[in-house]
Amino acid sequence: MTITKIPLGLSAEQWNAIMDGLDSHPSTVNDYRKIINLLHSYKNGKYHIISMTHEEARDYFKMLDERVEDGALSINTCHRYQATLRAIGSRIENHPEVFPGYKNPFSGILHNEVRSSTKYTEKTFAKATDIRKMIGVLPGFPAEKQLLLEMMLYLGLRPKQVENIRLSDFTVNPNSPDKELILTIPDGRYVEKNNRMTKPLQESELTKLRSTSLNGNRLWDVQAVFRFYAPFSNKLKAKHPDLGKTTNDAFYFETSRHHPYTYRALHHFVQEVCIKAGLDPNAVTPYQLSLFGSINSYLLFSILHDEQQLRKRLPKAKSRDEHNRILGELHDVNTRFLPLANNGWIGCWVMEYPLSREKIINDIKAQLGRDFLLKAVGVD
Repeated sequence: MTITKIPLGLSAEQWNAIMDGLDSHPSTVNDYRKIINLLHSYKNGKYHIISMTHEEARDYFKMLDERVEDGALSINTCHRYQATLRAIGSRIENHPEVFPGYKNPFSGILHNEVRSSTKYTEKTFAKATDIRKMIGVLPGFPAEKQLLLEMMLYLGLRPKQVENIRLSDFTVNPNSPDKELILTIPDGRYVEKNNRMTKPLQESELTKLRSTSLNGNRLWDVQAVFRFYAPFSNKLKAKHPDLGKTTNDAFYFETSRHHPYTYRALHHFVQEVCIKAGLDPNAVTPYQLSLFGSINSYLLFSILHDEQQLRKRLPKAKSRDEHNRILGELHDVNTRFLPLANNGWIGCWVMEYPLSREKIINDIKAQLGRDFLLKAVGVD
């Protein structure tokens, strides 16, 4: 296996041994490389994955947990980093011919228990005023970089999702005379709690059953479908004119060197936008951008759904009073809609808001209150 990019602190022989058998999994290779580099950059190279002790591994995992508490990492990202390090340690341990005497320092630290929900505080979220300042300076950046950030700001896509978007993920909306684009992407997993009081989910084009636990909870893979309105579709196609009609699996977003984006490259770009907006370079993280986008797009979707239902009721009104009452509700809906649309409105989720991110929204509402959603996007 030929690898051109070797993580810090490893020789070509060591890296090839760790990557043995992963030729057909480039995203896993990129994850391994990134997470090893992050480990080695911690405190100017304090730890080395080849020589780490069990105590040092615990210390590093504790640091990652503390970053979750500070709002710098999501709980899922933290768990992915930790689980990936454990997997890398296991791979190293399986090659004693290259790593004689090595014992996986991450073994036994992380367990596969059901993870609790992310604990949200107001510090978890960026200031809406800071994000607006970033939006204000985006036109000064190259078109591709604008698109990348807008995907997070207006859809709520997570960094890994943005990095992994491929040309073939876009199709043309067959019902659109303007040839609007549709993006279909995997959106993570959703745990359906065993509850006899609610109607169970059914498999569909948006959900696929992955497993059922002993207590009856079911784990679903979730697909998310987003329809871009014509102006934004045209911006996307300006970069790739055949977008929506190609089966090319190349990444949509690439760095200036034509490499797939990494979290590090994305983080550096977000810092660059922060500085241009007159903010501290670490005022807003990519994770916070995705939270802003998830909340804003959820509120937009909910309001558009409310408007649709009210318009269906309008011709069925049985009296003038009822007709006027529905018109008043429509006015209220439009009043709530406009400030959210001003945050950025490029399209709409198709059929339903993705279950996986609706779980995030519900956790935020449960922990910080429903009104906090409006505060988080600056329209309270």
